[in-house]
Amino acid sequence: MPRSFPFALVVLLVGWTWPFLTRAAPAASEFEAMTVKDPQLKLVWLRCSIGQHWNGKTCLGEARALTFSEAKNSVNIARGELEGDWRLPQAEELESLVCRTCPPPKINSGLFPRTALGAYWSETPNALNDNQYWSVSFQSGYSFGRNPPDLTHFVRLVRSFTPLD
Repeated sequence: MPRSFPFALVVLLVGWTWPFLTRAAPAASEFEAMTVKDPQLKLVWLRCSIGQHWNGKTCLGEARALTFSEAKNSVNIARGELEGDWRLPQAEELESLVCRTCPPPKINSGLFPRTALGAYWSETPNALNDNQYWSVSFQSGYSFGRNPPDLTHFVRLVRSFTPLD
């Protein structure tokens, strides 16, 4: 019997209920379509932000702004539902997605459609204040290190390549 799959965590954290749209686990080719591989950094990114889902052509739904704690919770959900070691990106990894010459959003919209105009969490703590974290804004393309965990930012998950990738 196929495993139930909340397709790309569509309604993640909406009122902290779990009325996911469910269906069978995605086929390998479908999973590849909803991710972007970075062979240089050996990373696999989800195309859609948390709150959106991949329909085979674009990201549908609205990206959700989450506190840092909620963002970390989304990682645990993704690990259970998508399998693999999904995580929040390091600041440098998230910065690698910034397209300086693109109009806002400052990201390759062909690879990451409908990216929210705003800051995205990284798991990199501020070296001068370990209760603040770095974020990257795809509105401006700049990084910011003064983000207390109770702020809300968007989330894009990443994982490292596995031998099967």
